[in-house]
Amino acid sequence: MYSVADVRAMDAVAINELGIDSYLLMTRAARAGANVVQDRFPTARRLLVVCGAGNNAGDGYLLARIAKDRGFDVTVCSLIDTRNLTGDAQRACQEYLDSGGQCTAFTEICPGDFDVTVDALLGTGLSRPVEGAFAATIERINHRANAVVSLDIPSGLHGDSGHALPVAVSADFTVTFVGRKTGLFTGEGPAYSGQVVYDSLEIPARVSTAFKAAARLLSDADAALALPPRDANAHKAQCGRVLLVAGGAGMPGAAVLAGSAALRAGAGLIKVACHPGNEMAIAMRPELMCQSVAESDMLMPLLEWCDIVAIGPGLGRDDWAEQMVSRCVGAGKPMVADADALYFLPQFSQRPPQLIITPHVGEAARLLDVTTASIQDDRFAACRRISTKYNAVCVLKGAGTVVCTKDSMLSVCDRGNPGMATAGTGDVLTGIVAGVYAQQPDETEALAAARAAVWVHAMAGDRASDRGERGLIASDLLESIRAFVN
Repeated sequence: MYSVADVRAMDAVAINELGIDSYLLMTRAARAGANVVQDRFPTARRLLVVCGAGNNAGDGYLLARIAKDRGFDVTVCSLIDTRNLTGDAQRACQEYLDSGGQCTAFTEICPGDFDVTVDALLGTGLSRPVEGAFAATIERINHRANAVVSLDIPSGLHGDSGHALPVAVSADFTVTFVGRKTGLFTGEGPAYSGQVVYDSLEIPARVSTAFKAAARLLSDADAALALPPRDANAHKAQCGRVLLVAGGAGMPGAAVLAGSAALRAGAGLIKVACHPGNEMAIAMRPELMCQSVAESDMLMPLLEWCDIVAIGPGLGRDDWAEQMVSRCVGAGKPMVADADALYFLPQFSQRPPQLIITPHVGEAARLLDVTTASIQDDRFAACRRISTKYNAVCVLKGAGTVVCTKDSMLSVCDRGNPGMATAGTGDVLTGIVAGVYAQQPDETEALAAARAAVWVHAMAGDRASDRGERGLIASDLLESIRAFVN
Protein backbone atom coordinates (compact mmCIF):
# COMPACT_ATOMS: atom_id res chain seq x y z
CA MET A 1 0.00 0.00 0.00
CA TYR A 2 1.15 3.51 -0.81
CA SER A 3 0.36 7.10 -0.01
CA VAL A 4 -1.75 9.06 -2.47
CA ALA A 5 1.25 11.26 -3.28
CA ASP A 6 3.38 8.25 -4.18
CA VAL A 7 0.65 6.72 -6.36
CA ARG A 8 0.43 10.02 -8.24
CA ALA A 9 4.17 9.97 -8.66
CA MET A 10 3.98 6.43 -10.07
CA ASP A 11 1.37 7.63 -12.54
CA ALA A 12 3.67 10.47 -13.56
CA VAL A 13 6.61 8.08 -14.06
CA ALA A 14 4.49 5.87 -16.28
CA ILE A 15 3.43 8.83 -18.42
CA ASN A 16 6.56 10.98 -18.48
CA GLU A 17 9.36 8.41 -18.30
CA LEU A 18 7.86 5.28 -19.82
CA GLY A 19 5.86 7.16 -22.42
CA ILE A 20 2.49 5.55 -21.63
CA ASP A 21 -0.29 7.80 -22.92
CA SER A 22 -2.38 9.25 -20.08
CA TYR A 23 -5.60 8.73 -22.01
CA LEU A 24 -4.70 5.09 -22.53
CA LEU A 25 -4.32 4.72 -18.76
CA MET A 26 -7.74 6.34 -18.29
CA THR A 27 -9.22 3.93 -20.81
CA ARG A 28 -7.70 0.97 -19.00
CA ALA A 29 -9.13 2.24 -15.70
CA ALA A 30 -12.59 2.58 -17.23
CA ARG A 31 -12.39 -0.88 -18.72
CA ALA A 32 -11.32 -2.35 -15.36
CA GLY A 33 -14.30 -0.67 -13.70
CA ALA A 34 -16.70 -1.89 -16.39
CA ASN A 35 -15.35 -5.41 -15.97
CA VAL A 36 -16.10 -5.35 -12.25
CA VAL A 37 -19.65 -4.15 -12.90
CA GLN A 38 -20.21 -6.87 -15.47
CA ASP A 39 -18.48 -9.69 -13.56
CA ARG A 40 -19.79 -8.98 -10.07
CA PHE A 41 -23.34 -8.06 -11.13
CA PRO A 42 -24.02 -10.39 -14.07
CA THR A 43 -27.78 -9.71 -14.15
CA ALA A 44 -27.43 -5.92 -14.03
CA ARG A 45 -28.71 -4.00 -17.03
CA ARG A 46 -29.51 -0.46 -15.83
CA LEU A 47 -26.38 1.47 -14.94
CA LEU A 48 -26.10 4.92 -13.36
CA VAL A 49 -22.74 6.72 -13.60
CA VAL A 50 -22.36 9.80 -11.39
CA CYS A 51 -19.49 12.08 -12.45
CA GLY A 52 -17.79 15.04 -10.85
CA ALA A 53 -14.70 16.77 -12.18
CA GLY A 54 -11.15 15.79 -13.01
CA ASN A 55 -9.76 12.43 -14.05
CA ASN A 56 -12.09 10.49 -11.76
CA ALA A 57 -14.98 11.87 -13.81
CA GLY A 58 -13.08 10.99 -16.97
CA ASP A 59 -12.89 7.38 -15.81
CA GLY A 60 -16.66 7.50 -15.32
CA TYR A 61 -17.44 8.88 -18.77
CA LEU A 62 -15.27 6.28 -20.47
CA LEU A 63 -16.82 3.52 -18.36
CA ALA A 64 -20.25 4.73 -19.44
CA ARG A 65 -19.23 4.57 -23.09
CA ILE A 66 -17.75 1.08 -22.70
CA ALA A 67 -20.80 -0.17 -20.79
CA LYS A 68 -23.08 1.30 -23.46
CA ASP A 69 -21.14 -0.60 -26.12
CA ARG A 70 -21.63 -3.78 -24.06
CA GLY A 71 -25.39 -3.39 -24.09
CA PHE A 72 -26.06 -1.72 -20.76
CA ASP A 73 -28.81 0.86 -20.42
CA VAL A 74 -26.60 3.72 -19.20
CA THR A 75 -27.54 7.00 -17.57
CA VAL A 76 -24.84 9.56 -16.75
CA CYS A 77 -25.27 12.42 -14.28
CA SER A 78 -22.76 15.24 -13.95
CA LEU A 79 -22.58 17.50 -10.92
CA ILE A 80 -20.70 20.17 -12.83
CA ASP A 81 -21.16 21.90 -16.16
CA THR A 82 -19.38 19.54 -18.56
CA ARG A 83 -18.12 22.57 -20.50
CA ASN A 84 -15.78 23.20 -17.54
CA LEU A 85 -14.01 19.87 -17.95
CA THR A 86 -10.43 19.98 -19.24
CA GLY A 87 -7.77 17.62 -20.53
CA ASP A 88 -8.43 13.88 -20.60
CA ALA A 89 -11.68 14.29 -18.65
CA GLN A 90 -13.08 16.63 -21.30
CA ARG A 91 -11.98 14.23 -24.06
CA ALA A 92 -13.62 11.28 -22.26
CA CYS A 93 -16.87 13.20 -21.83
CA GLN A 94 -16.91 14.16 -25.49
CA GLU A 95 -16.25 10.57 -26.53
CA TYR A 96 -19.24 9.46 -24.46
CA LEU A 97 -21.46 12.18 -25.97
CA ASP A 98 -20.29 11.36 -29.50
CA SER A 99 -21.35 7.75 -28.94
CA GLY A 100 -24.93 8.96 -28.48
CA GLY A 101 -24.80 9.29 -24.69
CA GLN A 102 -26.45 12.09 -22.73
CA CYS A 103 -25.93 13.75 -19.35
CA THR A 104 -28.81 14.20 -16.92
CA ALA A 105 -29.14 16.27 -13.77
CA PHE A 106 -28.79 14.10 -10.70
CA THR A 107 -31.73 15.85 -9.04
CA GLU A 108 -33.99 14.17 -11.59
CA ILE A 109 -32.66 10.69 -10.84
CA CYS A 110 -33.40 8.10 -8.16
CA PRO A 111 -30.41 5.73 -7.70
CA GLY A 112 -32.82 3.05 -6.56
CA ASP A 113 -34.15 2.78 -10.11
CA PHE A 114 -30.82 1.37 -11.30
CA ASP A 115 -29.15 -1.98 -10.78
CA VAL A 116 -25.70 -0.49 -10.15
CA THR A 117 -24.47 3.04 -9.46
CA VAL A 118 -20.90 3.89 -10.45
CA ASP A 119 -19.26 6.53 -8.25
CA ALA A 120 -16.91 8.77 -10.28
CA LEU A 121 -17.47 11.93 -8.26
CA LEU A 122 -14.26 12.69 -6.40
CA GLY A 123 -10.86 11.08 -6.70
CA THR A 124 -7.93 10.65 -4.34
CA GLY A 125 -7.01 14.34 -4.33
CA LEU A 126 -9.72 15.27 -1.83
CA SER A 127 -8.43 16.79 1.41
CA ARG A 128 -11.17 19.21 2.47
CA PRO A 129 -14.72 18.50 3.70
CA VAL A 130 -17.31 17.50 1.12
CA GLU A 131 -20.11 20.06 1.03
CA GLY A 132 -23.09 21.26 -0.99
CA ALA A 133 -24.33 19.28 -3.97
CA PHE A 134 -21.55 16.71 -3.69
CA ALA A 135 -22.39 15.92 -0.05
CA ALA A 136 -26.11 15.73 -0.86
CA THR A 137 -25.41 13.41 -3.80
CA ILE A 138 -23.30 11.09 -1.68
CA GLU A 139 -26.07 10.93 0.93
CA ARG A 140 -28.65 10.03 -1.74
CA ILE A 141 -26.40 7.35 -3.21
CA ASN A 142 -25.87 5.81 0.22
CA HIS A 143 -29.55 5.79 1.09
CA ARG A 144 -31.08 4.82 -2.24
CA ALA A 145 -28.62 2.92 -4.46
CA ASN A 146 -29.05 -0.83 -4.89
CA ALA A 147 -25.34 -1.48 -5.42
CA VAL A 148 -22.34 0.82 -5.78
CA VAL A 149 -18.98 0.51 -7.51
CA SER A 150 -16.48 3.29 -6.74
CA LEU A 151 -13.66 4.14 -9.11
CA ASP A 152 -10.22 4.43 -7.47
CA ILE A 153 -11.63 5.42 -4.04
CA PRO A 154 -15.09 5.98 -2.54
CA SER A 155 -15.83 9.67 -3.04
CA GLY A 156 -15.38 11.60 0.19
CA LEU A 157 -12.85 9.16 1.70
CA HIS A 158 -9.39 10.53 2.50
CA GLY A 159 -6.92 8.50 0.49
CA ASP A 160 -4.26 8.30 3.20
CA SER A 161 -6.06 8.25 6.55
CA GLY A 162 -9.28 6.47 5.58
CA HIS A 163 -11.51 9.17 7.10
CA ALA A 164 -14.83 10.26 5.69
CA LEU A 165 -14.72 14.00 5.00
CA PRO A 166 -17.27 13.97 6.69
CA VAL A 167 -19.42 11.90 4.31
CA ALA A 168 -18.25 9.26 1.85
CA VAL A 169 -19.82 6.87 -0.61
CA SER A 170 -20.49 3.46 0.88
CA ALA A 171 -19.36 1.14 -1.92
CA ASP A 172 -19.87 -2.57 -2.44
CA PHE A 173 -16.74 -2.68 -4.60
CA THR A 174 -13.89 -0.24 -5.07
CA VAL A 175 -11.72 -0.61 -8.16
CA THR A 176 -8.43 1.08 -7.35
CA PHE A 177 -5.66 1.82 -9.82
CA VAL A 178 -1.85 1.99 -10.10
CA GLY A 179 -1.25 1.43 -6.35
CA ARG A 180 -3.32 0.42 -3.35
CA LYS A 181 -4.07 3.54 -1.29
CA THR A 182 -3.62 3.21 2.45
CA GLY A 183 -6.95 4.90 3.15
CA LEU A 184 -8.83 1.96 1.66
CA PHE A 185 -7.52 -0.36 4.38
CA THR A 186 -7.36 1.68 7.58
CA GLY A 187 -9.62 3.86 9.72
CA GLU A 188 -13.11 4.00 8.25
CA GLY A 189 -11.77 2.86 4.87
CA PRO A 190 -12.81 -0.81 5.07
CA ALA A 191 -16.37 0.19 6.00
CA TYR A 192 -16.72 2.45 2.95
CA SER A 193 -14.63 0.59 0.39
CA GLY A 194 -16.36 -2.77 0.37
CA GLN A 195 -14.32 -5.31 -1.55
CA VAL A 196 -11.22 -3.71 -3.04
CA VAL A 197 -10.23 -4.80 -6.55
CA TYR A 198 -6.79 -3.70 -7.67
CA ASP A 199 -5.70 -3.05 -11.25
CA SER A 200 -2.17 -1.93 -12.14
CA LEU A 201 -3.34 -0.56 -15.52
CA GLU A 202 -0.49 -2.62 -17.01
CA ILE A 203 2.11 -0.26 -15.57
CA PRO A 204 5.31 -2.33 -15.11
CA ALA A 205 5.94 -3.48 -11.55
CA ARG A 206 9.34 -1.81 -11.50
CA VAL A 207 7.57 1.54 -11.23
CA SER A 208 5.92 0.78 -7.89
CA THR A 209 8.94 -1.04 -6.47
CA ALA A 210 10.94 2.16 -6.85
CA PHE A 211 8.77 3.72 -4.14
CA LYS A 212 8.78 2.91 -0.44
CA ALA A 213 5.53 1.26 0.54
CA ALA A 214 3.61 2.79 3.45
CA ALA A 215 2.35 -0.63 4.53
CA ARG A 216 1.83 -4.16 3.29
CA LEU A 217 -1.12 -6.53 3.25
CA LEU A 218 -0.94 -9.75 5.20
CA SER A 219 -1.41 -12.97 3.27
CA ASP A 220 -1.18 -16.73 3.62
CA ALA A 221 2.54 -16.33 2.95
CA ASP A 222 2.87 -14.87 6.45
CA ALA A 223 1.32 -17.99 7.95
CA ALA A 224 3.54 -20.23 5.81
CA LEU A 225 6.64 -18.33 6.94
CA ALA A 226 5.87 -18.71 10.64
CA LEU A 227 4.39 -22.21 10.42
CA PRO A 228 6.47 -24.44 8.13
CA PRO A 229 5.74 -28.20 7.93
CA ARG A 230 6.85 -30.11 11.00
CA ASP A 231 9.58 -32.73 11.05
CA ALA A 232 8.33 -36.31 10.99
CA ASN A 233 9.83 -36.95 14.45
CA ALA A 234 8.39 -33.85 16.12
CA HIS A 235 7.09 -34.23 19.68
CA LYS A 236 4.88 -32.03 21.83
CA ALA A 237 7.67 -30.43 23.85
CA GLN A 238 9.22 -29.17 20.61
CA CYS A 239 5.94 -27.55 19.58
CA GLY A 240 5.90 -25.00 22.36
CA ARG A 241 4.84 -24.79 26.01
CA VAL A 242 2.39 -22.00 26.73
CA LEU A 243 1.41 -20.71 30.15
CA LEU A 244 -1.93 -18.94 29.90
CA VAL A 245 -2.70 -16.73 32.90
CA ALA A 246 -6.39 -16.06 32.49
CA GLY A 247 -9.82 -16.59 33.95
CA GLY A 248 -10.29 -14.27 36.89
CA ALA A 249 -13.10 -14.64 39.40
CA GLY A 250 -16.24 -15.76 37.57
CA MET A 251 -14.65 -15.56 34.08
CA PRO A 252 -13.40 -19.01 33.07
CA GLY A 253 -14.85 -18.79 29.55
CA ALA A 254 -12.15 -16.45 28.26
CA ALA A 255 -9.46 -18.88 29.44
CA VAL A 256 -11.18 -21.78 27.68
CA LEU A 257 -11.41 -19.83 24.41
CA ALA A 258 -7.80 -18.62 24.51
CA GLY A 259 -6.43 -21.99 25.57
CA SER A 260 -8.44 -23.86 22.94
CA ALA A 261 -7.24 -21.43 20.27
CA ALA A 262 -3.61 -21.95 21.28
CA LEU A 263 -4.12 -25.71 20.93
CA ARG A 264 -5.78 -25.33 17.53
CA ALA A 265 -2.90 -23.09 16.45
CA GLY A 266 -0.57 -26.00 17.12
CA ALA A 267 1.07 -25.38 20.49
CA GLY A 268 2.25 -28.64 22.05
CA LEU A 269 1.39 -28.05 25.70
CA ILE A 270 -0.88 -25.53 27.42
CA LYS A 271 -1.15 -24.87 31.14
CA VAL A 272 -3.80 -22.48 32.40
CA ALA A 273 -3.27 -20.60 35.65
CA CYS A 274 -6.66 -19.35 36.81
CA HIS A 275 -8.42 -17.87 39.80
CA PRO A 276 -9.44 -20.46 42.40
CA GLY A 277 -12.86 -21.82 41.63
CA ASN A 278 -12.54 -21.86 37.86
CA GLU A 279 -10.78 -25.21 37.47
CA MET A 280 -13.86 -27.31 36.78
CA ALA A 281 -15.16 -24.99 34.06
CA ILE A 282 -11.78 -24.90 32.30
CA ALA A 283 -11.52 -28.70 32.52
CA MET A 284 -14.31 -28.89 29.93
CA ARG A 285 -11.41 -28.75 27.47
CA PRO A 286 -9.52 -31.89 28.56
CA GLU A 287 -6.38 -31.05 26.56
CA LEU A 288 -5.79 -28.02 28.79
CA MET A 289 -3.84 -28.54 32.00
CA CYS A 290 -5.28 -26.28 34.66
CA GLN A 291 -4.04 -25.04 38.01
CA SER A 292 -5.72 -22.58 40.34
CA VAL A 293 -3.38 -19.87 41.57
CA ALA A 294 -4.33 -18.02 44.73
CA GLU A 295 -1.24 -15.80 44.82
CA SER A 296 1.50 -14.79 42.45
CA ASP A 297 4.23 -16.92 44.10
CA MET A 298 2.38 -19.98 42.86
CA LEU A 299 3.16 -18.88 39.30
CA MET A 300 6.91 -19.33 39.69
CA PRO A 301 7.23 -23.03 38.74
CA LEU A 302 4.76 -22.53 35.92
CA LEU A 303 6.76 -19.60 34.55
CA GLU A 304 9.96 -21.66 34.73
CA TRP A 305 8.25 -24.44 32.75
CA CYS A 306 6.84 -22.41 29.86
CA ASP A 307 8.38 -21.06 26.67
CA ILE A 308 5.76 -18.32 26.28
CA VAL A 309 3.41 -16.69 28.76
CA ALA A 310 0.10 -15.21 27.62
CA ILE A 311 -1.90 -13.13 30.05
CA GLY A 312 -5.12 -11.16 30.06
CA PRO A 313 -8.26 -12.96 28.84
CA GLY A 314 -10.94 -12.67 31.53
CA LEU A 315 -8.27 -11.67 34.05
CA GLY A 316 -10.24 -8.92 35.77
CA ARG A 317 -8.88 -5.74 37.36
CA ASP A 318 -8.73 -6.67 41.04
CA ASP A 319 -5.69 -7.14 43.31
CA TRP A 320 -5.30 -10.77 42.22
CA ALA A 321 -5.10 -9.73 38.56
CA GLU A 322 -2.56 -7.00 39.30
CA GLN A 323 -0.34 -9.48 41.17
CA MET A 324 -0.49 -11.88 38.23
CA VAL A 325 0.54 -9.21 35.74
CA SER A 326 3.36 -7.97 37.96
CA ARG A 327 4.80 -11.48 38.37
CA CYS A 328 4.57 -12.28 34.65
CA VAL A 329 6.08 -8.98 33.52
CA GLY A 330 9.09 -9.57 35.78
CA ALA A 331 9.61 -13.20 34.80
CA GLY A 332 11.84 -12.50 31.81
CA LYS A 333 9.83 -14.74 29.48
CA PRO A 334 8.47 -13.82 26.03
CA MET A 335 4.94 -12.60 26.65
CA VAL A 336 1.62 -11.97 24.93
CA ALA A 337 -0.52 -9.40 26.76
CA ASP A 338 -4.16 -8.65 26.03
CA ALA A 339 -7.38 -7.43 27.59
CA ASP A 340 -7.13 -6.73 31.33
CA ALA A 341 -3.37 -7.23 31.35
CA LEU A 342 -3.13 -4.08 29.22
CA TYR A 343 -4.97 -2.16 31.93
CA PHE A 344 -2.03 -2.70 34.31
CA LEU A 345 0.84 -2.66 31.83
CA PRO A 346 1.48 1.13 31.84
CA GLN A 347 2.31 1.11 35.56
CA PHE A 348 5.32 -1.18 35.12
CA SER A 349 8.60 0.24 33.86
CA GLN A 350 10.03 -3.23 33.32
CA ARG A 351 9.23 -4.96 30.02
CA PRO A 352 9.50 -8.61 29.00
CA PRO A 353 12.37 -9.33 26.57
CA GLN A 354 9.92 -10.08 23.75
CA LEU A 355 6.42 -8.65 24.09
CA ILE A 356 3.34 -8.83 21.86
CA ILE A 357 0.37 -6.66 22.85
CA THR A 358 -3.05 -6.85 21.19
CA PRO A 359 -5.14 -3.79 22.12
CA HIS A 360 -8.48 -2.78 20.67
CA VAL A 361 -9.07 0.94 20.11
CA GLY A 362 -10.16 1.67 23.69
CA GLU A 363 -7.18 -0.16 25.15
CA ALA A 364 -4.85 1.57 22.70
CA ALA A 365 -6.15 4.95 23.83
CA ARG A 366 -5.37 4.08 27.45
CA LEU A 367 -1.89 2.81 26.56
CA LEU A 368 -1.11 6.17 24.97
CA ASP A 369 -3.27 8.28 27.33
CA VAL A 370 -5.21 9.78 24.43
CA THR A 371 -8.79 9.64 23.14
CA THR A 372 -10.16 6.82 21.02
CA ALA A 373 -10.88 9.42 18.31
CA SER A 374 -7.19 10.24 18.07
CA ILE A 375 -6.36 6.55 17.65
CA GLN A 376 -8.84 6.26 14.80
CA ASP A 377 -7.57 9.49 13.25
CA ASP A 378 -4.34 7.71 12.32
CA ARG A 379 -4.28 4.02 13.18
CA PHE A 380 -0.91 3.52 11.51
CA ALA A 381 0.74 6.20 13.64
CA ALA A 382 -0.99 4.96 16.79
CA CYS A 383 0.23 1.42 16.27
CA ARG A 384 3.77 2.67 15.74
CA ARG A 385 3.63 4.87 18.85
CA ILE A 386 2.43 2.00 21.03
CA SER A 387 5.10 -0.38 19.76
CA THR A 388 7.76 2.27 20.37
CA LYS A 389 6.54 3.24 23.85
CA TYR A 390 6.29 -0.34 25.09
CA ASN A 391 9.11 -1.85 23.00
CA ALA A 392 6.65 -4.41 21.72
CA VAL A 393 5.02 -5.88 18.68
CA CYS A 394 1.69 -4.07 18.58
CA VAL A 395 -1.42 -5.66 17.09
CA LEU A 396 -3.96 -2.84 16.88
CA LYS A 397 -7.24 -4.67 16.45
CA GLY A 398 -10.26 -3.53 14.47
CA ALA A 399 -11.32 -3.30 10.85
CA GLY A 400 -7.98 -3.35 9.08
CA THR A 401 -5.95 -4.72 12.01
CA VAL A 402 -2.44 -3.20 12.00
CA VAL A 403 0.74 -5.00 13.10
CA CYS A 404 4.16 -3.44 13.59
CA THR A 405 7.23 -2.95 15.74
CA LYS A 406 8.86 0.42 16.28
CA ASP A 407 10.93 0.04 13.12
CA SER A 408 9.22 -2.60 10.95
CA MET A 409 7.02 -2.04 7.95
CA LEU A 410 3.37 -1.74 8.92
CA SER A 411 1.29 -4.80 8.06
CA VAL A 412 -2.47 -4.61 7.57
CA CYS A 413 -5.07 -7.36 7.49
CA ASP A 414 -7.87 -6.82 4.98
CA ARG A 415 -9.72 -10.00 5.98
CA GLY A 416 -12.20 -10.65 8.78
CA ASN A 417 -15.82 -9.49 9.02
CA PRO A 418 -18.26 -7.58 11.25
CA GLY A 419 -19.62 -10.83 12.66
CA MET A 420 -16.40 -11.08 14.64
CA ALA A 421 -17.47 -8.06 16.71
CA THR A 422 -18.67 -10.30 19.52
CA ALA A 423 -17.49 -11.35 22.97
CA GLY A 424 -14.51 -13.68 23.03
CA THR A 425 -13.02 -13.26 19.57
CA GLY A 426 -10.19 -11.21 21.07
CA ASP A 427 -9.49 -14.07 23.49
CA VAL A 428 -9.30 -16.42 20.51
CA LEU A 429 -6.76 -14.10 18.89
CA THR A 430 -4.66 -14.07 22.07
CA GLY A 431 -4.60 -17.84 22.02
CA ILE A 432 -3.62 -18.02 18.36
CA VAL A 433 -0.82 -15.48 18.86
CA ALA A 434 0.53 -17.43 21.84
CA GLY A 435 0.17 -20.77 20.05
CA VAL A 436 1.98 -19.58 16.93
CA TYR A 437 4.65 -17.74 18.91
CA ALA A 438 5.38 -20.83 21.03
CA GLN A 439 6.23 -22.77 17.88
CA GLN A 440 8.91 -20.33 16.74
CA PRO A 441 12.42 -21.79 17.01
CA ASP A 442 13.77 -18.31 17.74
CA GLU A 443 12.04 -16.22 20.40
CA THR A 444 12.95 -13.06 18.48
CA GLU A 445 10.40 -13.99 15.80
CA ALA A 446 7.57 -12.24 17.66
CA LEU A 447 6.68 -10.07 14.68
CA ALA A 448 6.41 -13.04 12.30
CA ALA A 449 4.24 -14.85 14.84
CA ALA A 450 1.93 -11.88 15.28
CA ARG A 451 1.51 -11.38 11.55
CA ALA A 452 0.71 -15.04 11.01
CA ALA A 453 -1.72 -15.17 13.93
CA VAL A 454 -3.65 -12.11 12.79
CA TRP A 455 -4.04 -13.64 9.33
CA VAL A 456 -5.13 -17.03 10.69
CA HIS A 457 -7.64 -15.39 13.07
CA ALA A 458 -9.22 -13.30 10.32
CA MET A 459 -9.43 -16.18 7.88
CA ALA A 460 -10.97 -18.44 10.53
CA GLY A 461 -13.52 -15.73 11.19
CA ASP A 462 -14.38 -15.47 7.52
CA ARG A 463 -14.83 -19.22 7.23
CA ALA A 464 -16.97 -19.25 10.36
CA SER A 465 -19.23 -16.61 8.80
CA ASP A 466 -20.16 -18.82 5.83
CA ARG A 467 -23.68 -19.19 7.20
CA GLY A 468 -23.96 -15.49 7.99
CA GLU A 469 -22.16 -12.91 10.11
CA ARG A 470 -24.89 -12.08 12.58
CA GLY A 471 -25.00 -14.68 15.33
CA LEU A 472 -21.40 -15.82 14.89
CA ILE A 473 -19.81 -16.60 18.27
CA ALA A 474 -16.16 -16.81 19.22
CA SER A 475 -16.06 -20.59 19.58
CA ASP A 476 -17.20 -20.90 15.96
CA LEU A 477 -13.67 -19.86 14.95
CA LEU A 478 -11.91 -22.67 16.80
CA GLU A 479 -12.33 -25.52 14.34
CA SER A 480 -11.49 -23.29 11.37
CA ILE A 481 -8.11 -22.34 12.82
CA ARG A 482 -6.64 -25.70 11.79
CA ALA A 483 -7.14 -25.06 8.09
CA PHE A 484 -5.12 -21.86 8.16
CA VAL A 485 -2.19 -23.00 10.31
CA ASN A 486 -1.65 -25.84 7.85
